[in-house]
Amino acid sequence: MMKRKRFLTILLCLCAVLSGCTKEKEVSATAADIDSSSATISDDNLAWQESIPFGSDNLDEFHAVIDEIPYDGGYIGSFSDSEGYIVLTAAPAMNWQMIRIYLTEDGGETWKEIGNPCSQHISVLTGAAFSSPEIGFICYRYYQDAGPDIWWTSDGGNSWSELTVNLPAEYKNADGSLKPEYRFTPETPEFHDGKGIFPITALNVDAEIKTTLYMYSSDNGMSWHF
Repeated sequence: MMKRKRFLTILLCLCAVLSGCTKEKEVSATAADIDSSSATISDDNLAWQESIPFGSDNLDEFHAVIDEIPYDGGYIGSFSDSEGYIVLTAAPAMNWQMIRIYLTEDGGETWKEIGNPCSQHISVLTGAAFSSPEIGFICYRYYQDAGPDIWWTSDGGNSWSELTVNLPAEYKNADGSLKPEYRFTPETPEFHDGKGIFPITALNVDAEIKTTLYMYSSDNGMSWHF
Protein backbone atom coordinates (compact mmCIF):
# COMPACT_ATOMS: atom_id res chain seq x y z
CA MET A 1 0.00 0.00 0.00
CA MET A 2 1.28 3.44 -0.91
CA LYS A 3 2.36 5.76 1.87
CA ARG A 4 -0.60 7.85 2.93
CA LYS A 5 -0.69 11.43 4.10
CA ARG A 6 -3.44 13.90 4.79
CA PHE A 7 -4.96 15.94 2.00
CA LEU A 8 -6.29 19.41 2.87
CA THR A 9 -9.80 18.45 1.78
CA ILE A 10 -12.24 18.10 4.64
CA LEU A 11 -15.23 15.85 4.03
CA LEU A 12 -17.34 16.01 7.16
CA CYS A 13 -17.55 19.80 7.30
CA LEU A 14 -19.39 19.70 3.97
CA CYS A 15 -22.52 18.76 5.90
CA ALA A 16 -22.58 22.37 7.02
CA VAL A 17 -21.19 24.30 4.10
CA LEU A 18 -23.08 22.43 1.36
CA SER A 19 -26.46 22.58 3.04
CA GLY A 20 -28.77 24.61 0.86
CA CYS A 21 -26.18 25.29 -1.85
CA THR A 22 -27.17 25.41 -5.50
CA LYS A 23 -25.40 24.63 -8.78
CA GLU A 24 -22.40 26.85 -9.53
CA LYS A 25 -22.38 28.26 -6.01
CA GLU A 26 -18.95 28.13 -4.34
CA VAL A 27 -18.67 27.03 -0.72
CA SER A 28 -15.69 27.09 1.60
CA ALA A 29 -14.32 25.29 4.64
CA THR A 30 -11.04 25.25 6.55
CA ALA A 31 -9.18 22.61 8.52
CA ALA A 32 -10.03 24.48 11.72
CA ASP A 33 -13.71 23.72 11.20
CA ILE A 34 -13.40 19.99 11.82
CA ASP A 35 -11.52 17.47 13.94
CA SER A 36 -8.34 16.20 12.29
CA SER A 37 -9.60 12.61 12.38
CA SER A 38 -12.22 13.49 9.77
CA ALA A 39 -9.79 14.82 7.16
CA THR A 40 -9.64 12.73 4.03
CA ILE A 41 -6.56 10.63 3.29
CA SER A 42 -4.52 10.66 0.10
CA ASP A 43 -1.87 8.44 -1.48
CA ASP A 44 0.96 10.99 -1.74
CA ASN A 45 -1.57 13.38 -3.29
CA LEU A 46 -1.11 11.66 -6.66
CA ALA A 47 -4.05 9.37 -7.36
CA TRP A 48 -6.30 7.96 -4.70
CA GLN A 49 -9.79 6.82 -3.98
CA GLU A 50 -11.51 6.66 -0.60
CA SER A 51 -14.90 5.00 -0.89
CA ILE A 52 -17.30 6.13 1.84
CA PRO A 53 -20.03 3.50 2.09
CA PHE A 54 -23.49 4.46 3.24
CA GLY A 55 -23.75 3.86 6.97
CA SER A 56 -19.99 3.83 7.57
CA ASP A 57 -18.76 4.91 10.98
CA ASN A 58 -16.82 7.62 9.15
CA LEU A 59 -20.12 9.24 8.29
CA ASP A 60 -21.78 9.26 11.70
CA GLU A 61 -21.52 13.07 11.74
CA PHE A 62 -21.98 13.59 8.02
CA HIS A 63 -25.40 14.73 6.91
CA ALA A 64 -26.06 17.33 4.22
CA VAL A 65 -29.51 18.32 3.03
CA ILE A 66 -29.43 19.91 -0.42
CA ASP A 67 -32.66 20.85 -2.17
CA GLU A 68 -34.53 18.85 0.51
CA ILE A 69 -32.59 15.64 -0.28
CA PRO A 70 -30.27 14.23 2.43
CA TYR A 71 -26.79 13.10 1.35
CA ASP A 72 -25.00 10.67 3.67
CA GLY A 73 -22.29 9.00 1.59
CA GLY A 74 -20.06 9.41 -1.40
CA TYR A 75 -16.69 9.05 -3.09
CA ILE A 76 -13.72 11.36 -2.69
CA GLY A 77 -10.36 11.69 -4.43
CA SER A 78 -7.67 14.01 -5.77
CA PHE A 79 -5.82 14.38 -9.06
CA SER A 80 -3.07 16.77 -7.89
CA ASP A 81 -1.68 18.27 -4.70
CA SER A 82 -4.45 20.86 -4.58
CA GLU A 83 -7.22 19.56 -6.88
CA GLY A 84 -9.84 16.99 -6.00
CA TYR A 85 -13.46 15.90 -6.20
CA ILE A 86 -16.30 14.63 -4.07
CA VAL A 87 -19.36 12.79 -5.34
CA LEU A 88 -22.11 12.98 -2.71
CA THR A 89 -24.71 10.20 -2.72
CA ALA A 90 -28.21 10.08 -1.28
CA ALA A 91 -29.64 6.84 0.07
CA PRO A 92 -30.63 4.41 -2.72
CA ALA A 93 -34.30 3.52 -3.16
CA MET A 94 -35.82 1.26 -5.84
CA ASN A 95 -32.74 1.57 -8.07
CA TRP A 96 -32.82 5.35 -7.70
CA GLN A 97 -29.97 7.36 -6.16
CA MET A 98 -29.37 11.08 -6.45
CA ILE A 99 -25.83 12.49 -6.58
CA ARG A 100 -24.09 15.88 -6.45
CA ILE A 101 -20.54 16.46 -7.71
CA TYR A 102 -18.11 19.12 -6.44
CA LEU A 103 -14.54 19.99 -7.43
CA THR A 104 -11.84 21.90 -5.53
CA GLU A 105 -8.80 23.71 -6.91
CA ASP A 106 -7.34 24.85 -3.59
CA GLY A 107 -6.93 21.75 -1.46
CA GLY A 108 -10.51 21.77 -0.22
CA GLU A 109 -10.70 25.37 0.95
CA THR A 110 -13.50 26.03 -1.56
CA TRP A 111 -15.74 23.78 -3.64
CA LYS A 112 -17.71 24.33 -6.84
CA GLU A 113 -20.56 22.14 -8.01
CA ILE A 114 -20.52 20.78 -11.57
CA GLY A 115 -23.17 19.03 -13.63
CA ASN A 116 -24.04 15.37 -13.09
CA PRO A 117 -25.78 12.74 -15.27
CA CYS A 118 -28.97 12.48 -13.17
CA SER A 119 -31.10 14.33 -15.74
CA GLN A 120 -30.16 11.69 -18.33
CA HIS A 121 -29.58 8.57 -16.28
CA ILE A 122 -30.13 7.54 -12.68
CA SER A 123 -29.43 4.29 -10.85
CA VAL A 124 -27.52 2.99 -7.81
CA LEU A 125 -23.84 3.96 -7.74
CA THR A 126 -21.07 1.38 -7.50
CA GLY A 127 -18.11 3.72 -7.99
CA ALA A 128 -16.97 7.19 -9.05
CA ALA A 129 -13.70 8.94 -9.87
CA PHE A 130 -12.17 11.85 -11.76
CA SER A 131 -8.77 11.77 -13.46
CA SER A 132 -8.72 15.54 -14.02
CA PRO A 133 -11.03 18.53 -13.60
CA GLU A 134 -12.48 17.66 -17.02
CA ILE A 135 -12.60 13.84 -17.08
CA GLY A 136 -14.80 11.89 -14.66
CA PHE A 137 -16.67 8.59 -14.39
CA ILE A 138 -19.83 7.53 -12.57
CA CYS A 139 -20.44 3.77 -12.21
CA TYR A 140 -23.84 2.15 -11.72
CA ARG A 141 -25.19 -1.27 -10.83
CA TYR A 142 -26.68 -3.20 -13.75
CA TYR A 143 -30.46 -2.90 -13.93
CA GLN A 144 -32.23 -2.62 -17.28
CA ASP A 145 -29.49 -4.51 -19.11
CA ALA A 146 -26.47 -6.64 -18.18
CA GLY A 147 -24.08 -3.68 -17.87
CA PRO A 148 -21.45 -2.43 -17.38
CA ASP A 149 -23.27 0.85 -16.81
CA ILE A 150 -20.73 3.70 -16.89
CA TRP A 151 -21.34 7.38 -17.63
CA TRP A 152 -18.53 9.85 -18.19
CA THR A 153 -17.71 13.46 -18.90
CA SER A 154 -14.72 14.98 -20.71
CA ASP A 155 -15.74 18.61 -20.28
CA GLY A 156 -15.97 19.07 -16.52
CA GLY A 157 -19.57 17.94 -16.16
CA ASN A 158 -21.09 20.17 -18.84
CA SER A 159 -22.19 17.04 -20.70
CA TRP A 160 -22.39 13.34 -19.87
CA SER A 161 -22.66 10.25 -22.07
CA GLU A 162 -22.66 6.48 -21.65
CA LEU A 163 -19.24 4.87 -22.00
CA THR A 164 -19.15 2.20 -24.72
CA VAL A 165 -17.42 -0.92 -23.37
CA ASN A 166 -16.33 -3.65 -25.77
CA LEU A 167 -16.25 -6.70 -23.52
CA PRO A 168 -13.90 -9.65 -24.21
CA ALA A 169 -15.06 -12.31 -26.67
CA GLU A 170 -15.50 -14.95 -23.96
CA TYR A 171 -18.55 -13.06 -22.69
CA LYS A 172 -20.20 -12.82 -26.11
CA ASN A 173 -22.22 -15.09 -28.37
CA ALA A 174 -21.18 -15.76 -31.97
CA ASP A 175 -23.40 -12.89 -33.15
CA GLY A 176 -21.68 -10.42 -30.82
CA SER A 177 -24.47 -10.21 -28.26
CA LEU A 178 -23.68 -10.74 -24.59
CA LYS A 179 -24.17 -14.18 -23.12
CA PRO A 180 -27.37 -14.07 -21.03
CA GLU A 181 -25.84 -15.60 -17.91
CA TYR A 182 -23.53 -12.64 -17.24
CA ARG A 183 -24.01 -9.37 -15.37
CA PHE A 184 -21.32 -6.68 -15.17
CA THR A 185 -20.75 -4.18 -12.36
CA PRO A 186 -18.15 -1.40 -12.81
CA GLU A 187 -16.19 -0.26 -9.77
CA THR A 188 -14.18 2.87 -8.98
CA PRO A 189 -11.33 3.41 -11.48
CA GLU A 190 -7.88 4.56 -10.38
CA PHE A 191 -5.48 6.93 -12.15
CA HIS A 192 -1.78 7.73 -11.91
CA ASP A 193 0.38 9.77 -14.26
CA GLY A 194 -2.18 9.61 -17.06
CA LYS A 195 -2.66 5.86 -16.77
CA GLY A 196 -5.90 4.32 -15.55
CA ILE A 197 -7.24 0.95 -14.45
CA PHE A 198 -10.97 0.24 -14.36
CA PRO A 199 -12.17 -2.90 -12.50
CA ILE A 200 -15.41 -4.54 -13.64
CA THR A 201 -16.97 -7.48 -11.79
CA ALA A 202 -18.44 -10.14 -14.07
CA LEU A 203 -21.11 -12.28 -12.38
CA ASN A 204 -22.21 -15.60 -13.85
CA VAL A 205 -25.70 -15.72 -12.37
CA ASP A 206 -26.16 -19.40 -13.26
CA ALA A 207 -22.92 -20.65 -11.70
CA GLU A 208 -22.84 -17.88 -9.06
CA ILE A 209 -19.19 -17.15 -9.88
CA LYS A 210 -17.64 -13.68 -9.86
CA THR A 211 -14.60 -12.67 -11.90
CA THR A 212 -12.89 -9.27 -11.98
CA LEU A 213 -11.98 -7.86 -15.39
CA TYR A 214 -9.72 -4.84 -15.88
CA MET A 215 -9.84 -2.11 -18.50
CA TYR A 216 -6.72 -0.01 -19.04
CA SER A 217 -6.16 3.55 -20.24
CA SER A 218 -2.98 5.40 -21.19
CA ASP A 219 -4.63 8.76 -21.92
CA ASN A 220 -6.20 9.72 -18.58
CA GLY A 221 -9.40 7.80 -19.31
CA MET A 222 -10.22 9.16 -22.75
CA SER A 223 -10.03 5.62 -24.19
CA TRP A 224 -10.02 2.13 -22.65
CA HIS A 225 -9.07 -1.42 -23.61
CA PHE A 226 -9.00 -4.84 -21.93
